[in-house]
Amino acid sequence: MAEVRISTSLDPDEAEFASVDALIAEAEGRAEHHGPVDEVGDDSLNVDERHEVDEAMSLVYGTAESQVQSRGEV
Repeated sequence: MAEVRISTSLDPDEAEFASVDALIAEAEGRAEHHGPVDEVGDDSLNVDERHEVDEAMSLVYGTAESQVQSRGEV
């Protein structure tokens, strides 16, 4: 894990969250090579998984709404 150094020039609120900011920066750096989630296409799901997603969307949005929603929108 990255070492966090808190400068005395930070105001108390910034100092309080410096370790959280460092943790977020580290996680973003590790996740960078995966690319955005939106790049994953429909063909990443097999037929059974796609059917399960469609059923879940029907439960959440109702039968008519699940057909209107695009797969990228939730």
